Amino acid sequence: MNEEFGTGKQCKQNDTPQKQAAKLWLEKQGFTNVTITAKGSDIYFNDKGVIKRAEVKGANSVNNGKRRGIDNNYFGAATQTEIDYALQMGENYNWLFAFRADDNIENAADIEKGWKFVMYSTAQLVDHLYIPPMKYYIDLPALNDPKPKRISTKEMLGVRRLTMDTLRFAQQKWHEMKLALDQMISQ
Repeated sequence: MNEEFGTGKQCKQNDTPQKQAAKLWLEKQGFTNVTITAKGSDIYFNDKGVIKRAEVKGANSVNNGKRRGIDNNYFGAATQTEIDYALQMGENYNWLFAFRADDNIENAADIEKGWKFVMYSTAQLVDHLYIPPMKYYIDLPALNDPKPKRISTKEMLGVRRLTMDTLRFAQQKWHEMKLALDQMISQ
């Protein structure tokens, strides 16, 4: 097995194997200067002189007797940051879905046997996007914990601490957005 692909753990725990497989797949498709990055997207590449980006999303489904990913629907999420970047980049931003083709760990480095890919533009993907109800995370320390858990700097980048006023404000804006979307859709 090619060690650079690691153990092929499910994407939620380790997305390195899917990014490395996606890099090889893009190169095989004829794209050049394919580079894994962490800024604005997962990968950037050259497409006939045009720099493009791809956000790699991996199938994170349980096999259940089926070929992983291939016979299962992809279910995941896109962050607001990813959507913002996709809209800014326009047709130069892609969504690359990496599906593990089977459960054989020895195939993780084989893009023919171990992986299947499908790439969408944001315009193609929009038909498959929806906004679920807004979610609030609860981070409650254990009852016997004398000190509340501190969040790491990385987690803080996306976390907004709430007060009663900011909670009410967020709810108001959520309801305004839902109403505006409903009005746009009904036109």
